[in-house]
Amino acid sequence: MEKVKHLAKEFENPKEKYKVLIRSNGVATYAMKDFAFHLWKFGVLDPQFKFREFIERQPNGKPLYTSASEGKQEQFGNARKVINIIDMSQNHEQDTVRALVKLTDPREEDELVHIAYGKVRLEGRSLSGREGGWLGSDRNYTADDLLAETVTKTLEKTKESKKLNDGKIEEIAKKIAIAAIKFEYLRVAPEKEIIFSWSRALNLEENSGPYVLYTYARAKHILDKANYSKIPPTYEAYEHVGRGYGFELVKKIGMAGEVIGNAARLYKPNKIAEYLLDVASAFSKFYETEPVLKGGEAKEVRLAIVYAAMQTAENLMRLMGIEPTESI
Repeated sequence: MEKVKHLAKEFENPKEKYKVLIRSNGVATYAMKDFAFHLWKFGVLDPQFKFREFIERQPNGKPLYTSASEGKQEQFGNARKVINIIDMSQNHEQDTVRALVKLTDPREEDELVHIAYGKVRLEGRSLSGREGGWLGSDRNYTADDLLAETVTKTLEKTKESKKLNDGKIEEIAKKIAIAAIKFEYLRVAPEKEIIFSWSRALNLEENSGPYVLYTYARAKHILDKANYSKIPPTYEAYEHVGRGYGFELVKKIGMAGEVIGNAARLYKPNKIAEYLLDVASAFSKFYETEPVLKGGEAKEVRLAIVYAAMQTAENLMRLMGIEPTESI
């Protein structure tokens, strides 16, 4: 352990003098298996794995592969950066693997990153990270069960809307449910415990995925009603921005690039979620206090602000894996 003390804080005051990698019966420990796996990821080992297509087409247009004895060899591995998303209980094991890789991998630029996340609970019940579900009093539930339950609760809310026809309700309810679940998970800093709450996740008035979706839908509705053509406002139109909520919203929108950069650098998607909520709140204040369609001489520039807010919300929602919807 002395040789790796400088590689991770975990080893500054090690609790164990020796780290067992191969047990006396010849069985490799978790750390050893993971170590070998990462040497393949970084291209240090070439075990000649075979693969077959698991999903023909992902959203990015590319197939997804899985290892298979009956498959064919592919040029995978040889990464420069590997990111492991594993819960905090694995901190020590991840430090061990990272230290072993650093001692073995001849390429100094290779980087192994562990993004640790806190435990997840669902209204008093524990979620299993490995199985992707939660433990109930009657049985073990899966992530599909969570989605199905959220869709059911969303349907109850969307059926109250007189603006939606029956043909769209189920499709929109599923989009809202997915947005609610993803946002509820991603809005919390990775290292903190998550307590999933349906009432909070499906709140249309604040701090939720559906709330951000509603902001996007409302902005889209304003633009459609005005037949907005995306023509930049004249120079004179900017005189009507003033120092009110429209100006504050413009300043907030201008921070998007910085927010995305920080979130990527720190591996914290919650930064994007927090920012989206700020944009939604700023848009709501702007919309309520500065009329857009009846804005007179200010209408031109206010429509441009609405468009910028809508586009910012859409871009960042897509970064979070949330598909915008025009009806909610």
